[in-house]
Amino acid sequence: MVDKPILKKSLIPTEEQLAKLELNVGENDIRFSVRSTLQGEQQVVCKLFFYPAGTKFVISDIDGTITRSDVMGHVMPRLGSHWAHEGVAALFQSIAKNGY
Repeated sequence: MVDKPILKKSLIPTEEQLAKLELNVGENDIRFSVRSTLQGEQQVVCKLFFYPAGTKFVISDIDGTITRSDVMGHVMPRLGSHWAHEGVAALFQSIAKNGY
């Protein structure tokens, strides 16, 4: 009988687990596989972004952040109307000036 490794469920990987992944700083392609007798092998392919602690960055979507409405933000510019929040460019310029 082969001893199976004992796994502890956690949402926070250890330094050893991260080192085994051999991640590059920035974007990484990863694949997660699970096998079961009922569904066979199932896989998820995704991007994992890895940055050093203390890295400054901002995550923003455009729907509702830059435009005043998700749907109208897509429709109104096609009809020739401006539908963005005022000051969005200034906001992102200020964010950049602060090192993000």
